[in-house]
Amino acid sequence: MRKISKYLALNLAASTLLCITACGVEGNIAKAEDAGSSAYEEAVTNEEAVPDEEAVPAEETAPDEETLNDVDSEMDNYSGEDFTENYGIAISQEVITLQFGRGTSIDVFDAEGVITWQVEDPDIVEMDAGDNYVMISGKNVGETTVTAKADNGEVSCRVRVVSAGLYLQDDRGNIGAFSSGTYALGKEHVYTAFVDGTPVPAEELTWNSMDESVASVNNGVVTMEKEGVTYISAADKSGNTAYAAIWVSETDDEYEYETKIPGSGLFLDGFAGYDEYELSHIEGEASSYYVGDVYDNGEPIDAGNLIWSVENIKGNVFTLDEETTSAEEVSIIYTGESGEGLLVAANPETGNTFRHLIVVLDLGD
Repeated sequence: MRKISKYLALNLAASTLLCITACGVEGNIAKAEDAGSSAYEEAVTNEEAVPDEEAVPAEETAPDEETLNDVDSEMDNYSGEDFTENYGIAISQEVITLQFGRGTSIDVFDAEGVITWQVEDPDIVEMDAGDNYVMISGKNVGETTVTAKADNGEVSCRVRVVSAGLYLQDDRGNIGAFSSGTYALGKEHVYTAFVDGTPVPAEELTWNSMDESVASVNNGVVTMEKEGVTYISAADKSGNTAYAAIWVSETDDEYEYETKIPGSGLFLDGFAGYDEYELSHIEGEASSYYVGDVYDNGEPIDAGNLIWSVENIKGNVFTLDEETTSAEEVSIIYTGESGEGLLVAANPETGNTFRHLIVVLDLGD
């Protein structure tokens, strides 16, 4: 049964009292006017005396100031302990689909006491628990259940790990486009292709770089040629393609989160160079990207001079929303198909372009 707080009860009482009083006063005034008018007309018609003031009902009195002050005082002193209704322990997601090697978090709300996390099959999912959340990652293809137990109950989430197909991992342990930071100019790094944890020989794949002037690739060995942003790809004989974003900067070869403006080419600091989405999360929706500051050959330029377009790589993933695209942001509309496409910005004055890769994955139901 629901609790009604003292605060709420007082509010209701005060509101009701005021409503009854106000409505009564207005109603009686209206009735009095109607009654007086009707009686007057009848008296004139029948040549009777006009009704005296006693025939008109008296107005009701409003609540005195002392009563209202008592209500306000009760409200001011209310502590709030009875106001919030407890709906019990809850979980952020009841069903999750993950690709092999990818991760996400599960949150728990309104738990009492210490939360204990359990996984039905630890060979499917790996867990890293916090106070009221757990980070999970897919270890093997399959299904399992993750459960959170607290003093006031338990909640569960069914986790399905599906094949990631072909993906890339660098020699720092970062998977594909989820590499953090940048690579140092002039350095080499090795990317290895995997299918669900099993490495694929580099010579069996076709390697490519979107901009070889920024980073070149030869059988997985990536050389950082100049400052900028690009991505590499590896395709198998079946046409499956994996991508990795490559940021090159004049830094030591550590993680670097400060934006570095390249001295050549077109650069938009509002873009990371790569985005990846699940089809079920974005189907029929639109996205807007903040353009941010724009540089060409190291010099700032007006973002309003850019010309935007879409280049499909695999499938028809999204279209440009020209009506809402402006100098501040560019908008796209997803078509409901999986695949890969490029959002391209071009500076007509120099001919330089900036390409942002968007991959939409269909992980099934």
